[in-house]
Amino acid sequence: MEASDGAADIVDVLLDQHVQITGMLARVNAESGATKADAFVRLTSFLEAHERGEREVVHPAVRESLGAEAVAAARLAEEQQAATTLAELKRLGVDDATFGPKFAEFAGAVRAHAAREEKEEFPRLRESLDPAARAALAHRLRAVQGL
Repeated sequence: MEASDGAADIVDVLLDQHVQITGMLARVNAESGATKADAFVRLTSFLEAHERGEREVVHPAVRESLGAEAVAAARLAEEQQAATTLAELKRLGVDDATFGPKFAEFAGAVRAHAAREEKEEFPRLRESLDPAARAALAHRLRAVQGL
């Protein structure tokens, strides 16, 4: 079930968002000029909301419900690094000569971060929380994200 269908499971919502992010990263890479700038703004807005939701809902659930402090801390550190890089990319702008290589590095880091979440956090959430708890987290996530 996808988030756009009103998925009641936080893992499904997050997996759907990861697919959307991957598509947005590809669009920024594929475009140029004003279209690239617009795609980057959309990506930035979505990523910021996605990460806010993970910071406020997902990682605390991983820490508290699953007792996986090290896993949550590692994902938070990656997200902080990504936020720093994203701020740098915003300052540069899509027309800067260094944007392309920096964006490629950023995109790789975002994909690697998502893969680690999917491997280290999401299975734990599915195994350790019942459907009602996952539904409640999905509802809370959507409220925090405002997506």
